[in-house]
Formats: sequence, structure tokens, C-alpha cells
Amino acid sequence: MKKLIVLLLAAGFLLSTAQAGEKFRVGVSFYNLTNPFWSEITAECVCYGETLGLDVTYVDAGTDSAKQIAQIENFIQSGVDALIVLAIDVAAVEDVMKRAMDAGIKVVDYGRGVENAHTTYNLDAVTNGHVLAKMASDWAKTKYGPDDVIEWGHLSIETVEIGVVEGRATEEGMLNELPNSKMVARNSTLTVQEGMMHTEGFIQANPNMRLVISLSAGGGVGGNEAIKAVASPEEYDDWGLFSIDATEEEILNILRGDPQKGTLALGGSKQHAHTIVDLAYKLLHNEPVERLTYMPIIPITRENAQQFYDEHYGKK
Repeated sequence: MKKLIVLLLAAGFLLSTAQAGEKFRVGVSFYNLTNPFWSEITAECVCYGETLGLDVTYVDAGTDSAKQIAQIENFIQSGVDALIVLAIDVAAVEDVMKRAMDAGIKVVDYGRGVENAHTTYNLDAVTNGHVLAKMASDWAKTKYGPDDVIEWGHLSIETVEIGVVEGRATEEGMLNELPNSKMVARNSTLTVQEGMMHTEGFIQANPNMRLVISLSAGGGVGGNEAIKAVASPEEYDDWGLFSIDATEEEILNILRGDPQKGTLALGGSKQHAHTIVDLAYKLLHNEPVERLTYMPIIPITRENAQQFYDEHYGKK
């Protein structure tokens, strides 16, 4: 009898130990990981989640909304405890996100304003566009003078609503800051390859253009390479490229004295990853979270690029 009690106690201890060692499972579905900023975020989600005892798995939906819905359904069926979703099409994912919530899964919406989510980490698109325009116009005024006609190309994001709003705010901001500015080209851009291709087209069609504004890191990195392909190093100072996301490559472009002169940090990829994973962690542990949290907006130029790099990517 005594041996049986000992065996039962031992079995109970082993069971409780195994349960204590189990990790919450978090599924991450992101839109187009060929975008370098989003690729950095998902990789950091895995690493940071591990430090919190979370088992994080991410998938890439590319630009296929139906594929993303299927990925989220697979996560639900596999029994994940939380979901983090960067939606391709907000309206299209609302139903499947609700099914996840109904199944008891904690849902974090990243940057899209999905209604069926417990919390959203989002961008103030109008303010962001205005700040981006201010940074670009300040450079143009210093370089070319406030009365010169400044031709510029817009690497926009027209595939999602928030990108459309952000793009309009950028164009309004440029006209407010530089009434004589003239947008001579616009093309929706997300990946590095698109950034290169569209910037090359801008340059070929508009030989007097010296300013490019991008709403993504893909446009920042790809646009910078496209300009370097046609300009000598001695001419880099005549060009201004301003983008959003502050990926490592964008910051290095600025530090090297490339055509890229600035980028907007919305907290940086590491900070974004930590924030959305923290939100999932708090929800899983029944801690209070705000329904909406806004990303910070920090202009990065040569003056503060080294400090930002050291803080976010380590000293180089």
C-alpha cells in the first residue's frame, strides 16, 4: 500500500511538472514577408516569445487573402492559444477572426484595425504621412531652396486602406510644406524588388526628379539601390530618399551617406515584435490590455541614425 501511494505521488509530480513545462502556443499570420520590416518582426517574435515561455510559429500569406484565411483556420484547428495577424484584407478575415475568438483564442490585430480582435497595435496613418512629408520637405528646402520646383516620386501602398490614407496624408503634407513641389510619379510598392523596379521607372521618365518618398522599407531599400545604379557616389548628396520602417538596412543606408537621407521609425521591428508578443502574453495571462495602442513616430536622419542603430541593432 505504501509503495502504491509513493508511485501515485510520483506520477502526480511528473504530471504537474509536465503541465508546468507546457508553453502557450501562438500563431502568427503575416502579409508578404518579402517586406524586410515584417520579416524582421516575425523572426523576432519567435526569439522574444521563447524568453516568455511562448511557442511562436509564423506563416507567410504572401498577398493571397484566401491563403491567409486558410492559415488562420489551420491555426484554430491546431489549437493555438493566441493569434497575431497582419491582415491582407480586413473585411475578408473578420469572420475567421471571430471564429478564433469564439474558440477561446486570444487575438492580436497588428496594424489593420480588425474589429474581431481583443486588441490592436496600430498606426496613426495621417500623422505618419504628415511627419514623413515634413522630413522630406525639410531636406529639400535646405538642399534646393524653398522656392524651387521640387519633383518627387511616391512609392505608395495602395493595396490596403491604411496605406491609402497614409499616402494621401503624405501628398497633402508635401503640398503644405512645399507648395511648389510636384509629384511626378506614383506606384504602389511593398517589396525591395518593387522598390527597385518602380524607382528605376521614375528616374527614366523624370530625369529632373531628385526626391523619392516611400511608405515602406521595401521602397526604401530597393529605391536606394536603384538610385545608386544611376548616380555616382559624388552625386548621392543631390538625392533624397525618405521611407518608413527604419529597418537595419535603411539605417545603414543613411549612415553610409547613400541617397537615402531619412526614415521614420515606428518603434523599430524589435519593438513592434516585443509589443505584439507582450499583448498576446498579457491576454493569455488575463492581464488588462488597451483595446488600441498607437505606434510611436520617430524621424531618423544622419543626426540620430547611429544612436538608433546602436539601440536597436547593436553597435556596428
